[in-house]
Amino acid sequence: MTKHSASNTYDDPPLEWHQLSAEEAALLRQSQPGISIWQVVGLQFLIGLCGTLLLWAVASNVLAASWAYGAMTCILPNLVFARGVTRRWTAHNAVTSTAGFFLWELVKWALALAMMLVASRVLNPLNWLGLLLGCFVTFKVQWVVMAWPYAKIRGFTKP
Repeated sequence: MTKHSASNTYDDPPLEWHQLSAEEAALLRQSQPGISIWQVVGLQFLIGLCGTLLLWAVASNVLAASWAYGAMTCILPNLVFARGVTRRWTAHNAVTSTAGFFLWELVKWALALAMMLVASRVLNPLNWLGLLLGCFVTFKVQWVVMAWPYAKIRGFTKP
């Protein structure tokens, strides 16, 4: 049993690599769903809004406001990040794309941290559990958005 570098298991023969034709590349692109960063931000906003409205209806205004602020500490930095990485000047070549990605990721983290630090001054009274849950649930939505197209391909959801 020898392990091949381009193989999934030890007993599989090595995979053959070849240049894709235009038709093969088009079929590969169709089979690999694309995910828009704006879809992620939009669904995060929707989840944050629904959670806020639900908590406002069944719980206290303080909890609902804290949840909303927590959701916004995830949504606003992601919105700034999405706007930054989709600008034209960040897509000239691989170096500027990579540098732009890291720059806007740093801006996103700094904005989220700043929003958390001023939370007690913006919301008075503040429910920290509601704020952190709002941030956590809103943040985790991006994994659902990224997994959804693959679930459609594998037949876990209806097309």
